Amino acid sequence: MLATFSPDRDPFSWAQTQVNLGRISLELGEKEQSNERLNVAVQALDAAAKLPASRIGGSLQAQALFHGGKAHFEIGSRTGSLEELALAAGQMAAARQAYAAIGDEYQSIVAQFNEAIAYGKWADIDRDEASIARARSAFQNVKERARGAGQTDLVEGAGVMLERLPTQTGAAQ
Repeated sequence: MLATFSPDRDPFSWAQTQVNLGRISLELGEKEQSNERLNVAVQALDAAAKLPASRIGGSLQAQALFHGGKAHFEIGSRTGSLEELALAAGQMAAARQAYAAIGDEYQSIVAQFNEAIAYGKWADIDRDEASIARARSAFQNVKERARGAGQTDLVEGAGVMLERLPTQTGAAQ
């Protein structure tokens, strides 16, 4: 007999199933032109992320937030939706905090890097001074934090992304 999970009866198993569905849908959706699978990923991952860490564990919640942020970013990048990019940045910020809460410093910095990527994409689309400044600040924060943690790959990545940001409103570098 196939087990039936629900967020009320078995929140961890239900959330794990949603995260697995979301991650698979995200991976497939990244390879397709349609956003259909990406929308499935967003639904599943957002549903899992809404459950409190006290019911599903901090690691699973962090994963749901991180991969949900990736799915929102992919949709926002494809469609030019600033709303989706804002959701991506917000979920990455929450994932950063969730990973930090469970002591996973590396994943916390990776989430922060992805948060900065979302702000960078936003700046590429919007070309507003505030958007550019927010993206620049986000990448500088990643660079400093990664340097302090000895994560040279993320220091270099943040440096490259800083160079690619627009330097002024309406003009790309």
